[in-house]
Amino acid sequence: MSTATLSRQRFADIKFSLVYHATDEIRTGRSMSDLNGRIGRAICCHAFDADPVRDAIKATLFDWQRLNGAAYAVRYAHHAGAAEARDVAPVKYPKGTRLLTVPALLKALRCLHYNCDGGKDSAGSLEKLAKVCDALADYLVEQMPEYQAAGWFESDE
Repeated sequence: MSTATLSRQRFADIKFSLVYHATDEIRTGRSMSDLNGRIGRAICCHAFDADPVRDAIKATLFDWQRLNGAAYAVRYAHHAGAAEARDVAPVKYPKGTRLLTVPALLKALRCLHYNCDGGKDSAGSLEKLAKVCDALADYLVEQMPEYQAAGWFESDE
């Protein structure tokens, strides 16, 4: 298994998209089938104010950045410059930051999860990352017409 450090641009796209999708219903009053609540609960809590969710996402993403750098440094310790992968700074939104669709965000987070495996995770960050991925995947499945049309399985008894 190989490990890569995700670029600052990729982290910025993930951060911007997570904040957007987690706070969209709060900002607009428009329901997204509780997508914001799913992300919020996976990361911290369900909040009716965007600020606590945004702050929790920023802190969690910084943990994921550090975990990604640590996993890279462990896997490639024998390479020159691997130790520098541990040195990360919180992501700002550079020019070109883009909003990812929910499917693209899920794929980016699964890529991040794969590239964090092997890093020392004492804060439970990898578990949070898996929970966010599960929440997004559940949301996507539940939006499918085939899922919505399927009957609820009940016992024949």
